[in-house]
Amino acid sequence: MSGRALALAMAAAALLACHNKAAEEVVTQEAVAVEVEPARIGTIRALITATGTVEPAPGADWTITAPGPARIAEMPKAEGDRVRPGDLLVRFDAPALRADAAARAAELGQARANLENARKNHARLSLLLEKGIAAKKEVEDARKELLDAEAALRGASSTASNAAELSARAVVRARFAGVVAKRMHNPGDTVDGAAGDSVLRVIDPSRLQVSVSVPVADLGRIVVGRPSRLVLP
Repeated sequence: MSGRALALAMAAAALLACHNKAAEEVVTQEAVAVEVEPARIGTIRALITATGTVEPAPGADWTITAPGPARIAEMPKAEGDRVRPGDLLVRFDAPALRADAAARAAELGQARANLENARKNHARLSLLLEKGIAAKKEVEDARKELLDAEAALRGASSTASNAAELSARAVVRARFAGVVAKRMHNPGDTVDGAAGDSVLRVIDPSRLQVSVSVPVADLGRIVVGRPSRLVLP
């Protein structure tokens, strides 16, 4: 046998020995703990996993804005501070609102005086008409003036009420117990609510809701009253 043939024969024998090698057996003396439980019939509940957002419920989120062009005179609460109903949150310095409220109040007073005069004039002419001294047209004109004065008083009253309410918004107090979630400005800043300039955000952390998106195929598996578990990041 040549040297080359001898080498091929030895390689074939080694390959055959590798294929016929017995599997390795592992023997241990350590005891393996097992648990045995009898089989039983039960209910398998499916779990629906979804990702969502936690946000305040309606009525538990309040963003404060200025009633108009104003300067923040006082803001005692910082971010994270707890607030109670009635606590002072923001005090605005709004001279324009005060001046407007005063002007509207003066107009309301004048409208009341005009109405009183119109009533007296109408009553006087009506009495004179009964005595045959005044003309019927004079009484009709006085009646028209009286109706106009009543309408003017209603308009002045509504305008004065709106101006007073707007001016009263210069002092903002907490509507509900909660936490200052965001503070956008500081005392001394000039703000304008008409431009959408927010000042403070207050939320009630005890009234939160979770909004999640669930596939349509899983909607029928959601049962009212079943417990759910929230995992926050």
